[in-house]
Amino acid sequence: MMRLYALIGLILLFCLPAETKAEKRADGKYPIYSIPAKLLPNANAVVRESKEVLEILDRGTATYTSTKAVTVLNKHGKEEAEAVIFYDDLIRLGNISGAVYDANGKQIKRLSKSDFQDYSAISGISLYEDNRVRHYEYESSSYPYTVEISYDVTYKGTLFLPGWSPMQGEKVAVEHAEYTVTYNPEHAIKFKERNVGGARTEAEVKGKKVITWELTNLEWSDPDPYGPYWAEINPNVKLAMQEFEVAGYEGSNRSWQELGQWYYELNKGRDILPEEARLRVKRLTSGITDPREKIEVLYNYLQKNTRYVSIQLGIGGWQTFEASVVEDKGYGDCKALTNYTKAMLGEAGIPAYEALIYAGKTKRSLLEDFPSSQFNHVILCVPLEQDTVWLECTSQTNPVGYIGSFTDDRHTLLVTPQGGHLVRTPVMGKEDNLQSRKATVVIDKEGAATIESTTTYRGRQYENDGLYHYLHSGKEDQKEWLYKKLDLPSFIIEDFSFENRPGTIPEADEHLSLQVNNFASVSGKRIFFKPNILNTWTSIPPSVENREQEFIRRLSYVDKDTIHIMLPEGYHSEYLPEPVEISTDFGRYEARVISDETGVRYVRHLEMYQGTYPASTYDAYRDFVKQIVKADKTKIVMLTGT
Repeated sequence: MMRLYALIGLILLFCLPAETKAEKRADGKYPIYSIPAKLLPNANAVVRESKEVLEILDRGTATYTSTKAVTVLNKHGKEEAEAVIFYDDLIRLGNISGAVYDANGKQIKRLSKSDFQDYSAISGISLYEDNRVRHYEYESSSYPYTVEISYDVTYKGTLFLPGWSPMQGEKVAVEHAEYTVTYNPEHAIKFKERNVGGARTEAEVKGKKVITWELTNLEWSDPDPYGPYWAEINPNVKLAMQEFEVAGYEGSNRSWQELGQWYYELNKGRDILPEEARLRVKRLTSGITDPREKIEVLYNYLQKNTRYVSIQLGIGGWQTFEASVVEDKGYGDCKALTNYTKAMLGEAGIPAYEALIYAGKTKRSLLEDFPSSQFNHVILCVPLEQDTVWLECTSQTNPVGYIGSFTDDRHTLLVTPQGGHLVRTPVMGKEDNLQSRKATVVIDKEGAATIESTTTYRGRQYENDGLYHYLHSGKEDQKEWLYKKLDLPSFIIEDFSFENRPGTIPEADEHLSLQVNNFASVSGKRIFFKPNILNTWTSIPPSVENREQEFIRRLSYVDKDTIHIMLPEGYHSEYLPEPVEISTDFGRYEARVISDETGVRYVRHLEMYQGTYPASTYDAYRDFVKQIVKADKTKIVMLTGT
């Protein structure tokens, strides 16, 4: 293997422009030949040097400087050398400079601040914003080259401190990276290290604490499929002030209770509705005694009469608009719409609490033992005597009580008058995440078929392929979506409809009438076809040699299919597959074909379990999936005559 690395290094060396080695070594900065050979395999770019320095000046102010040089080896690594520098009223941008070097390390371009284009960071989704970004991208069709960028910012608020994550891009190796933090002990910080080994050193210089993390020669290796998330396996450090200040508002990260208390006090008294809105709440809920029914009425009003707009103005990233503003304007961000809904529920006599959460399809793990701002979204928690209702107040389509994959099954900081405490949003079990299909297929003598199908989607499967979105779309958009998602040969949608049953665990029925021209193959007296018509597994997880990472299945669900396939008169079964039953720690699969007087019935049942499994069991999981793929491809042979 070492010979391979050396060979790659030699190839890159001899592909350089024709200059003498003496000239390169004398004049070059970041020459390609000086990259350690072991960093080159699998890498599209290499971070040659990354130096970050954070200095805490006082409880509410810090400065940060960064110098980073990235060598781009090929077109796939191009974006790793882009500069993307965010700033706003609380992050003041200072100097920016840089340079571009060729493969030998010879400077070919010097960059000044004017080379960095200035954009709004979130235009198009925000009416109020001060978030901006400086951007630079070097355009070249010749590789390799190196881009070096230096800049500094001043933080006018210390709720957020920049952490350290030297391996930020996919297929990017790191030659050298270091991060230095300097602070006065009276403005103490705390940190959370993951996967950095002995990278940290500490010192005291002129009465100040100095902490440095330094790592060298980090090779890129592809993450294992179904493995932990990026931050759980790659080196990173999270930082936070013990006591912080933002725009004059002082707070503490010493406990979740104190952080929640800060957020509560920051927004206290901003949930007061104007008189007209208070009277409307009373009219809407008049005669209703069931709290859950009141919640549904008011949530439906919210969805029909407001819309989401991002609000990004200084402390407005944390302090909500008053409920009266949403009432007047009809829009707000996640904080404002959540606060407005809370205000309406309060007027109806139903207490509710903001819940800070990290939202997104990726369930990023919250560091429970590191109280700090780890959130990007706000939802509403409504505790009832027998249950708790969670509301996503930015959605105009979510059923009441259904928060879905965007925020389910993760920690959230519940904000109460007594401060904050961690709770977990609901997770649905496999029986809740159901897809159940019943279909009738009528095959003619030419192999064409008509299909009548009804499929029920429940729970997380209600979101399959964006179904929950298209339930609220027009007929033409729905039809176009169906043509894209159905995996059938040469088919025509004759008719379709949807039936939506919203709820905490929502359901929807999809009714299809299809004409499929080449459903079955006809050869002489025989007809060949696959009975699994709309739910076939075809993909097998890739093999991994010497896997070290545990593997994770993040969703449990159940699929049920019952397909009645009717054959032309005079046909009977020549070959029916044997029943398949597979039971493992990862799931269970059953499939069987039953002959009857009109044709055959195909019955399929698949359960997949959520869980974390040892790396040593990954091959067994692959074998399980292989068996499913094989069983799903099985064909039936029907014969006419004797």
